[in-house]
Amino acid sequence: MKFSLSIIMTLHKEGIYAKKSIKNIKAAIGYARRKKQWKDIQFIVVLDRPDDETRLITENFLDFINVIEFVNYGEPSSSRNHGIKLASGDFVLLIDGDDLFSLESIFVIGKCINEFYQTIDKIKFNDDYNQHIAVFPNRYIEFPEIYVQKFCNSNDILKQNMLFHHSYVARICCLREILLANPVRVNNKPYGFEDWDLNNRLLSKGMSFRIAEGYNVFYRKKATNSVLTQHIQEKCIVRNSDLYKINSRINEQETSYSENEDDKTITLIQKIKKSFDYYPKELEGLSSSYLKYADFLIKNGEKKLSINRFVDGSYLLNTKVVFNESLCYFELRDFLMDADIVLFIPWITLGGADRLVLEYVKTLTLANINVKVVTTIKPGERISKLECSYLNIGSENNKWATITEDNLLHVILKAIINSNVRSFHIINSEPMLKVIKYYSQILNEYDIRYIVTFFGLDIDLGNTSEYIGFPIWYKEVYNNAKCIIGDNQFWYTEYKKINNNVDFKYKKLFSPVTVSNKYLPRINRAVTNNILWASRICNQKLFGVFAEIVRKMPEKNFYIYGSSPDDHTLINQLQEIQQLKNVKFLGSYSSLDELNLEKFDIYLYTALFDGIPTILLDMINNCLPVVASNVGGISEVFGNEYPLFVSDVLNYHNYIEKINLFYKDTNYYNEEIMKIKECMLKMHNYENFSENYLEIIRNYLFNT
Repeated sequence: MKFSLSIIMTLHKEGIYAKKSIKNIKAAIGYARRKKQWKDIQFIVVLDRPDDETRLITENFLDFINVIEFVNYGEPSSSRNHGIKLASGDFVLLIDGDDLFSLESIFVIGKCINEFYQTIDKIKFNDDYNQHIAVFPNRYIEFPEIYVQKFCNSNDILKQNMLFHHSYVARICCLREILLANPVRVNNKPYGFEDWDLNNRLLSKGMSFRIAEGYNVFYRKKATNSVLTQHIQEKCIVRNSDLYKINSRINEQETSYSENEDDKTITLIQKIKKSFDYYPKELEGLSSSYLKYADFLIKNGEKKLSINRFVDGSYLLNTKVVFNESLCYFELRDFLMDADIVLFIPWITLGGADRLVLEYVKTLTLANINVKVVTTIKPGERISKLECSYLNIGSENNKWATITEDNLLHVILKAIINSNVRSFHIINSEPMLKVIKYYSQILNEYDIRYIVTFFGLDIDLGNTSEYIGFPIWYKEVYNNAKCIIGDNQFWYTEYKKINNNVDFKYKKLFSPVTVSNKYLPRINRAVTNNILWASRICNQKLFGVFAEIVRKMPEKNFYIYGSSPDDHTLINQLQEIQQLKNVKFLGSYSSLDELNLEKFDIYLYTALFDGIPTILLDMINNCLPVVASNVGGISEVFGNEYPLFVSDVLNYHNYIEKINLFYKDTNYYNEEIMKIKECMLKMHNYENFSENYLEIIRNYLFNT
């Protein structure tokens, strides 16, 4: 049985390449007609907003082209769909206007199709995808730089790799009815190639892909502004399809090893090293899925592994496997597979947020909710006692995964998408919110629900009347989030003002404090003239203002705890005040016990903006009076009338005034802090926190 074929070429502004391509396909069609492989061959050209050169070139082939159609879509997906509707053939072949084909291409495509459908007199399509095939090139040769990519049948590829890299191309040939039932979807950011999406959908429905030996495509690779370059740089992800559903994965069991098969993996590594002429060092430490793929290349006659380094630092193995990104993804996806919810916290929120995440984990675990935490930290940093590595999984009772590169944040979303988990809690992360905004449409398609914890609004040090920071920049993210969690009412009210009183889903959740009776009330206690300042040494914490206070109060002893700053100005300020006799710089600390609070009279807190700092709750809990900047939600803990508040936070004289006020009647303020502690513990206790957090999770993420 022979079938008819419609070849659809889309043109835009290919210019002289269109002439070469049409002449080339004309020769290939002539060869197929002489071999009588097809009953009939129709050639359709769809010109989408063509330039004059491309239009004139096309019109010179009117005697050969069966149908010429001018359209005004401005993108290839709609042009291809338009051509498919015009086609009269049983089968359709989609090609681009700057492709070249081996002479026998159209012939061998027909041969492959006839061999598969040889017992069928008339093809009928009734959603029985597993009874049909799509035909693809055997090789894909890029020019002007020669690079050859060899394709394989769909039964031999790792389907999970298709989430990151398109293992096929747009030059698909299959039944026209199938393409009518599965139109090419428009390629919008941040989605991957439209043909990538089409092929994934067909695979997910059970269709088989076959390569036709002798069907070779020569593809013009642009030096700049190519779609491929854009997709790599913009970290595009494929559209949602059933291919990535857990129960729909194809061949996964056959293409990867489990963790307890280390011996098999080692044997495979040795085999690969012996088989390849060149074994790149980047392959060291690869997961077994990659090793399985490399083993497949050996069986198909490949003798060299080529590594292409991309601009984002990732690597590509034979244009099929992205190294850093994919290696991280596979490990992370397996780690998240059984989770009910994922928490994400960045390295920048070391301190109170770090501790808060532990409380989140504790609450969820006690409620029998399987929680997994993903963190990003700078090399050398530590968070929650986790050692830093490229990807460290399994610490803290197998609940934590640590990634050291912020440019891999999009991999976390890909891992979530391709696991069972559909609930995501982001804690105070501008980089992750940026990624969330970019992938917002995809998250909706995959039904990924997320909530965000945020602690305050940033203020510009150069213009203290202006708010800055990611709550302002990422309004779309906050509006799409199922819920926003904060620890104070102040920033919620201010954020509403900024957004013209547009409301959003906000829940106030107080950080829990465990009652401490370690330090007794300080009534009638002799003063030591020792003042504690423990915070991050940064502009937000007004370290410059603090330095002036230190210089103006030589009669007081100032103990500074905080990690060394990166900013040169702050480094100089720290070095200068370290020379003073009344200053001791003691570096960073990991717990309150290291501070020895008993020896201090008062805690000094300086800040330009904040929410409700955990350190202040700790000082209240341990009965240490506080002189503090009245910013953010701090007054919600101390009360608006707290006498040791500083409202003009940039004026060091005001802090000195409040410190002196304290020393005039230390007993009074020691009694005041006891009253504040009693009120604080009524709100900031674990029972309230646990009950309210679980209510948020169940109502906004789980819908139970």
